[in-house]
Amino acid sequence: VVSFSQAADDDDSARTRITLVVSACAGDGKTSVAANLAAAFAETGKRVVVVNGDFRRPAVSKRLLEHPPAVLPYSLDDLATTPLLSLLQRTSTQNIALFDLSSVKASPGNLARATSRLMPDIVEMSDAVVIDSSPVGLTAEVLDLLPLADTVVMVIRLGHTLSATAQRTLEMLHGLS
Repeated sequence: VVSFSQAADDDDSARTRITLVVSACAGDGKTSVAANLAAAFAETGKRVVVVNGDFRRPAVSKRLLEHPPAVLPYSLDDLATTPLLSLLQRTSTQNIALFDLSSVKASPGNLARATSRLMPDIVEMSDAVVIDSSPVGLTAEVLDLLPLADTVVMVIRLGHTLSATAQRTLEMLHGLS
């Protein structure tokens, strides 16, 4: 796991931290890392919201829920006026909630922008936010989520991720942050 933190003030140690978990390729293990990171935060007593940011291949709900995720009965336009609590799903792990818009009928780009717009409300009701993103080199949605992150964790799978691909992804992330 390679990680880097964006600049933060020493004064903001009490504020909610947003961790964006990324990878260069599908199958690198970022969803497992995101779920386990959320569980580690929750074990310390933090209220954690896990955000699905991979709208093309959403998998984090399968890791966190004992049942299929709820299909949200909202349109993209409804999200602006829908109370955030009705968009969160309880998980079997104490102190972890799931925010997953993947069932809303809209393009992945529009879902990423809607997630970004709702992030201040998510932050306000949690102690930590963990975003499971799509692979960096494969989709543009991560570009909407990257500016929100305090910390970016890049997952590299041994024997799966080519070192040149990982290096390009890391350079891209540093260039965008």
